[in-house]
Amino acid sequence: MNLTVENLCFQYENQKELTLNKMTFEMAFGTSLCIAGPNGSGKSTLLKLISGFLKPLSGDVFWKNEAFTFQKITEWPTDVLTSQVAFIPAAVQTNFPISVFDFVLQGLFPLQKKSLLAGLQAYSKAERLQTEQVLESIGIAGLKNRLLSEISTGECQLTLIARALVRNPKVLIFDESIANLDFFYLSKIFEIIHHLKVSGISIIMVSHDLNLATEFCDNILWIKNGTCLGIGKTGTLLTKEWIERVYHKDAHTSDLRIQVSDSPFSGRPKIFWV
Repeated sequence: MNLTVENLCFQYENQKELTLNKMTFEMAFGTSLCIAGPNGSGKSTLLKLISGFLKPLSGDVFWKNEAFTFQKITEWPTDVLTSQVAFIPAAVQTNFPISVFDFVLQGLFPLQKKSLLAGLQAYSKAERLQTEQVLESIGIAGLKNRLLSEISTGECQLTLIARALVRNPKVLIFDESIANLDFFYLSKIFEIIHHLKVSGISIIMVSHDLNLATEFCDNILWIKNGTCLGIGKTGTLLTKEWIERVYHKDAHTSDLRIQVSDSPFSGRPKIFWV
């Protein structure tokens, strides 16, 4: 699916200034994009707008796939949009008494025509088998009978990914979903992301860990004060000059004590503190 964002503006009711101001960019099908910038620059808000959770003040978001011409996100049927674009939050409330299997199975609910009151028994044998297969592919089949409240942060993130993948989406959107994970789960999640990219799924990711995110993202979008400063290939835009431009508070801030060099293993740029 191709994504086009045109002059997108958004403002929360309790704020005087725009959170996003004339945001414009494009993303091609089958590519991966890291959205990066300072805290409070509008990254998560942008993800919610392109996922359909928020409505813009002005401007448009267009998705296009094989079955649809370029169409405003507000015109997409909800069940079609949620089957194509899956949003993975940074965290989820885990104090609700539900098993990992049932939580992932409910990821299919937006695609169903059944009433929510019908409950878990409304899901078919085929849908349950599909859920089993996704849990197996993610490597968490052994957790299926555990309560969501009993599993670790890393296991919960894998569960959220499984809940998204059970819909067979074309696009996965990660909102700081790799934050606060140990090395094992970081490695596991990026292994999953790598396989998803190879299979043709588009990836959009917000992350403050640029060394990790850009290892698996082809492109980077720099955002500051709600505007797009630049978008392009990671190898071109992940430079010391761009990082200073994005993260400096003002023109008088001293240079950041960093260097950016290509990794000898992947060839992608890496940030080093000096």
